[in-house]
Amino acid sequence: MNDTKSLEKQLKDNIYTLINMEKFNEAHELIQQYELINKNDIEIYYIKGIMHMIEENIEDAKRFLHRGIEIFDGDFELLYNFGYVYKIKQNYNLSLYFYLKAIQKTNSQELIKQIKNQIKKLQILINKEETEIQKRRFKKVEYGEKHLTSNGKKRITLVYTNLSGSNTVALYKFANKEIREKYNIELVLGDLSGDYLNNIINSDMVIFTEGNYPFSSRPKDKLPIVLDLWHGFPIKAMGYADKGEKYKHLIKKMWDNVDYITSYSPLFNDVMNRCTAIDISKFIITGAQRNDLLLQTDGRKNIENLFEEKFYDNKFVFYMPTYRYTPRGDRKEGNRSWRNIFGFKEFSIDKFIDFLQKNNIIFFIKLHPAEEHKFIKELPQNENVKIITNKNLYEKGMDLYEVLNAANLLITDYSSVYFDTLLLNMPVIFTPVDLQEYQKSRGFILEPYEDWTPGPKCITQENLENEIIKLLSDANYYKNERIKILKKTHKYLDGNSCDRTWKFIEEVLKNRF
Repeated sequence: MNDTKSLEKQLKDNIYTLINMEKFNEAHELIQQYELINKNDIEIYYIKGIMHMIEENIEDAKRFLHRGIEIFDGDFELLYNFGYVYKIKQNYNLSLYFYLKAIQKTNSQELIKQIKNQIKKLQILINKEETEIQKRRFKKVEYGEKHLTSNGKKRITLVYTNLSGSNTVALYKFANKEIREKYNIELVLGDLSGDYLNNIINSDMVIFTEGNYPFSSRPKDKLPIVLDLWHGFPIKAMGYADKGEKYKHLIKKMWDNVDYITSYSPLFNDVMNRCTAIDISKFIITGAQRNDLLLQTDGRKNIENLFEEKFYDNKFVFYMPTYRYTPRGDRKEGNRSWRNIFGFKEFSIDKFIDFLQKNNIIFFIKLHPAEEHKFIKELPQNENVKIITNKNLYEKGMDLYEVLNAANLLITDYSSVYFDTLLLNMPVIFTPVDLQEYQKSRGFILEPYEDWTPGPKCITQENLENEIIKLLSDANYYKNERIKILKKTHKYLDGNSCDRTWKFIEEVLKNRF
């Protein structure tokens, strides 16, 4: 391990030396060698971006920096250089956006001073660009125009941020032929690019999953119509209920821009209302769209496609912990350690791998998108331990929920993913290694934790291994508890949430126009 890290460092030092000498061809060759050793280092995207900026290939620089941002949106170098790229392209709003994010990610007073100077210069230019955007937005009010495309169809834009259980991706995939022929439907990455913002502006309806409408206000004609599908049934406290939320003053403004929110059930409406104070009348109970992927796709076939290997009669255990670090506000929640996979006080990876092999188990790890880059190097991989990355999913055009139903057992701590897998009656183990600390730093919206988590709680390796065997061998173990929570959280238990959502969308568009 130390030899590999030493080689990686030496290669990167050599790459920087070659770039400084403007020997770009040689630098590209070394990068290719480096990627054979480590494919997941986001610094390589920054290096490629720098090279292309020096060579004045701004579009290529933007492309590589964007790839790095997709993996992790909290890296200073990526954010700073993205700000620079957008400044060159004269997109001053986006340049300011990335500089403001970058300044939160450094403690260097010299860099902070440098960025503040850039921000002052941008603010001189920013009002003009904002005025131009507003003119385009309000032109429709002045002339009473509808957002008809050249073929006369209404435009619907679905926005996704990752492929780790995206409701908009599911909604797009389940749009039937009639829907696709009737509307101009586009699935776009929410990357805040100029093209993305223009797409939002010129749509009849825009569909999000994180309350992430990109403008601070809506035009007078309230177009586009904004629908939010959200991204899970919360057990963690959010918004006003979150003990560590630093931006509570922005919550109301964010949700005032949303016209409708799709929902799991009446309980979901109540929980989300406590977190966000959203008007209850905005909730439409359809079920979560991504759960159609759980209920209608062949996860086992898909996971073999994802890893390009056969697994035959293996049992699949998925481990999906929640995130503990949030770049927004530079927050750390709880105090779990990453010295080992589960954060147990004592843990032997060799013993665990031996346990997996003896019991014919493949152990799949899927980290939260916000933390994948941070801890992926800490995780082991071999024949019995596999890591599902965002890069894997993007390359295959596949959402996590298209493989999740292959699992025979789920392990998590505070992630809400288990509410969805209850639809499959999937057994679940919880590993709340820092429960008290997490309650103090963030808290739970559904309490007590014990009552809402229908599975054994394990904080030692021995206990975990014993419970894995019990749950894999006894279908009735904790079954009643799972059914109890399922009935509380889900109104619909079928795989037709997308169909209900599309019918609602059609009704809204019909009534509006």
